[in-house]
Amino acid sequence: MSLTGHIGTFAATMAADGMPSEARERARRGFVDCLAVMVAGSTQEGVRILRSTLGAGTAGGEASLHLSELRACAVTAALVNGTAAHALDYDDTSPAGHRSAVLVPAILAEGEVIGATGAAMLTAYVVGFEVWSELARREPGQLHERGWHPTGAYGAAAAAAAIANLRRLGSIEAVHAIGIGASQTGGLVANFGSMTKPFHAGRAASSGLLAARLAANGMTASDTVIEHPQGLLSAVSHQGGVDLESPCRLGTAWRILEQGLSFKKYPVCYCSHRAIDAILDLRVQLGFDAADIVEIEARIGTTQATVLEHHRPTTALAAKFSLEFALACAVLDGDVALAHLTDARVQAPAMRDLMAKIRVAIIAERDPLLPGYSPYDQVQLRLASGEVRLSKRVARARGHITDADLRRKFNDCLAFAGSDLDADAMFDLLQDFEELPAGWTASLPRIRPPSRSARTAAG
Repeated sequence: MSLTGHIGTFAATMAADGMPSEARERARRGFVDCLAVMVAGSTQEGVRILRSTLGAGTAGGEASLHLSELRACAVTAALVNGTAAHALDYDDTSPAGHRSAVLVPAILAEGEVIGATGAAMLTAYVVGFEVWSELARREPGQLHERGWHPTGAYGAAAAAAAIANLRRLGSIEAVHAIGIGASQTGGLVANFGSMTKPFHAGRAASSGLLAARLAANGMTASDTVIEHPQGLLSAVSHQGGVDLESPCRLGTAWRILEQGLSFKKYPVCYCSHRAIDAILDLRVQLGFDAADIVEIEARIGTTQATVLEHHRPTTALAAKFSLEFALACAVLDGDVALAHLTDARVQAPAMRDLMAKIRVAIIAERDPLLPGYSPYDQVQLRLASGEVRLSKRVARARGHITDADLRRKFNDCLAFAGSDLDADAMFDLLQDFEELPAGWTASLPRIRPPSRSARTAAG
């Protein structure tokens, strides 16, 4: 059987009882975090433009937009919700992309249409995650360095696999869905720091859902689209050394357990998180302020530096991909939070003065487990007193791990959006995701009727 065939068969046949319970628990957390950042991201201008351009937000659509009472057809809902989920760059991440921002919106939209239970949605999520990992593990290089955004490069095919599972397509239909999804690959690193970057996630979610629907209705695709010499893996490969020969590991090695999900503590690119942790530790230890600093040297990996390309950002969008902003914000404000990501804060004189004192140094060595990163990040301070202080080496960013952490983030995101959802009741509901019945999205706990601005947000 071809590699594409193996992937399609896995997508079509995998069931809840065939995967570890811990894999499903990790999928649940991915859902919870993604739903929170999706609601928060729905407030962003790029998402508003997308809704308005598509005319999304009618009362009679198939699926909800960002858990509000606005609705659209499922393909459009996946596009809008995926873009919203990634709009703040606060969504979780894993090696080779932002999995939840693609998988959750696609599964949520189609699940609402077909009446999927929470358990079925979690199964589809794990399938999509594992297919994504099977594709990514075969690439020895870093797609970012070639210019590809892995979320857009792998996301559509993985989402197609997830929806094929959710819809219980046959193996042949699932192969065609994956092939159709793979042909909708896209997403360029050059667009990081613009409204288009989160559109990559939305487009992948929508494309995967559409691909599965087209396959279910008889559209065909190549049955070797993944491993073909001119197929997906070869087309996006960084240096052409992609592995097309090793056996498929799907269903034997569960990458969601090996890799997990990294939940973000800060609403900026994850490539900057370890350095933020390092400078915040120094700030607590030394008690300095911005006036004491002569220079900050941040030591990070090659791919991280490629992604964090905005050295003097002037907008909040660009600042998400600026290590200089992230570190300056941490020093000046003692944190990097949603409230800090505004154009006015980025352009503040004190922020710009401190950003000018920050330089990036490259650690060429790569982490064997996370080759997109150096083995550690580190920050060095040179102070006006002449003192030079070096942070500890930070090998793993501090993320949200416990349910208490996730609850705080969930509540913060819904408050940021001014959502009418009852945050605590909603979070409690999602703790029992496995038990959610068909149609659960139709009766979410709300604290007030939708505001007039929510009803008219599509305009």
